[in-house]
Amino acid sequence: AEQPTAFGWYHLAWVVLVVLLLRGAWQLRALPRRRQDQVLVAIAVTQLLFEIGKQLLYLTSELEDDYWWFVFPLQPCSVGMFAMLVTGLLRPGKVKSAFEAFMVFYALYFGMSAIVYPTAIFSTYYAYVLFQSPFHHALLVTAAGYLLMCHRVAPTWRRFAQGTAVFAACCVSAVIINIATHPYFATHETDGILNAFYMGPYELWDIPLVGWIVAGKGWAAYLMFYLPSMVLLAFAAWAVAALAWKAMRVETAALIAPTETEPTGEYTTSIGT
Repeated sequence: AEQPTAFGWYHLAWVVLVVLLLRGAWQLRALPRRRQDQVLVAIAVTQLLFEIGKQLLYLTSELEDDYWWFVFPLQPCSVGMFAMLVTGLLRPGKVKSAFEAFMVFYALYFGMSAIVYPTAIFSTYYAYVLFQSPFHHALLVTAAGYLLMCHRVAPTWRRFAQGTAVFAACCVSAVIINIATHPYFATHETDGILNAFYMGPYELWDIPLVGWIVAGKGWAAYLMFYLPSMVLLAFAAWAVAALAWKAMRVETAALIAPTETEPTGEYTTSIGT
């Protein structure tokens, strides 16, 4: 298939679809808490099924000399899919709360960045992937937006710290996986290596601006720019969403009334909790 371009008709069509998906999520905001979790699980399972289809495509395609390890689902956007599934399945508690915060802070940014600037997700000739990838990121934005609409994550530093803790755990796990699998890639001819979460240390992601600043300066310099930039951009994405939510003036205040349940600023809905 012909590769779409950023800000072309195909890109703009996905922007419109994200708006429609968020509108649909808005209609489901007053569901009881258990039903909200079922919505998250349904979205995550949909993503997972399409992701399995993509993996099978790259495993069996005659256009590839070998499996393209870059697409292995251990990158920020695919981790958002797993986090969403965990969020929907866990019982209420600190762990579930942390994964909810990760979805709103980090998965929202991962999804929004690809939708706003889709060059990376359009860099393929596979028609299936040209649909699956933007659809996947659109669902990330939808799920994160849904959690905001349901007042599941309050705008507090405590919740930001919870989400960042999950992000940090993902980063540490990714480095361990990258190092543990490197002997395989060092002794086998493969198409690329498993660079989980773009954490290195054997391959560094050419991030716009950051890649230019740290070019040739090594892994430590890369992490010094990569990790803070991810945290700051994730916070910025959440801040924009939080401001947008407040600007709505909560026209359904009678349906969903945020109720403070503890002095830390944890919020829940007034129905279905």
